[in-house]
Amino acid sequence: DDFFEALRETRVVVRGPKPAAVMREVNVPVALSVPEPNTWREIVQAIDANPQALPTRDRRIAVQEHGQPSPQLYEELEKRGAEVFPVRVYRWELPEDLGPLKSAIQSVAEGKADVVMFTSRVQFMHSSEIAAEMGISEQFMAGLRKAVVASIGPIASEMLRSHGVQVDFEPSHPKMGFLVKELADRCEELRRSRRAHWGYSPLCSGLS
Repeated sequence: DDFFEALRETRVVVRGPKPAAVMREVNVPVALSVPEPNTWREIVQAIDANPQALPTRDRRIAVQEHGQPSPQLYEELEKRGAEVFPVRVYRWELPEDLGPLKSAIQSVAEGKADVVMFTSRVQFMHSSEIAAEMGISEQFMAGLRKAVVASIGPIASEMLRSHGVQVDFEPSHPKMGFLVKELADRCEELRRSRRAHWGYSPLCSGLS
C-alpha cells in the first residue's frame, strides 16, 4: 500500500497498453503513455512534446529496465537535466538446456531454415554468442543472409542491421500475435523473393 501510494504521488510514464492497464488496476495516474513502437525514441519524443506532464530539469527519474540497460534513453534524459536512476527488476539469461537453441543455430548455419523470427534483440545476441562457442559464427551469419529474417520491431531490427543482417519483415504492430499471423500470410512471397535473390527455386511449403 505504501508503494502504490508513493506511485500516486509520482509522475508515471508507461510504454504501452499493458502497463497502463496495470496502473488503472491499482489506481495510479499515468502522466504520459508512449505510443508504438514503444522504444526509447518514442519515450523521449513524448517527453519533449509534453514538458508540463513530465519536466526533466533537476528531476530524478527512475527507469525500470526491460531486461537490459537502455543507455540511449539515459543519455537523452541526462541531456535534458535529469538524474537517471536505473532499476533492474529482471534480466535475460540463456536457458539451462542449450540443446534446442544449438539445434536451431545449426539448422540456420546449414541453410535448412527458410524463415528465422527474432522476438527480441537479446535472442540475436544469445544466438551469436552460442554460434561463436560452436565455432560456426560465419556459417550462422551466412544462413541468416539466405533466410527470410523477421523482427518483432525496431529495437530488434536495429540490433540485427547493426550486425549486417537484412531484416525482411516487421509486423504492423510490435507484438507476437501480429508477427506470427502477418509473417505466415506473407511467407510464400518473402521466401520466393529471398530464394530468387540467391538463385534458388522459388518454392514454399509454409512457415518454418
